[in-house]
Amino acid sequence: MTDSGWAGFEQSLEQAAADLKTAHRARPHLPQAATLMIKVAMGQGSGDENRWFNAAVRADPADQAPWSRLAEALRPRWGGS
Repeated sequence: MTDSGWAGFEQSLEQAAADLKTAHRARPHLPQAATLMIKVAMGQGSGDENRWFNAAVRADPADQAPWSRLAEALRPRWGGS
């Protein structure tokens, strides 16, 4: 990817994070924004995947999506072991 491509990717992740955090603050009882933030955290390399996983599971313990996202985040490709 070109330098400008990476810059655009990082900018898109920042915008997604801002929008999803706003959505989560507005409706913390819904798991969707927190679940999507797991993927954003992976892209940003922030290490916040567990924080967002916990928020999603608190909102809906029966939702399987956060479990799948966290499993992906824990793969060696994304810094897991």
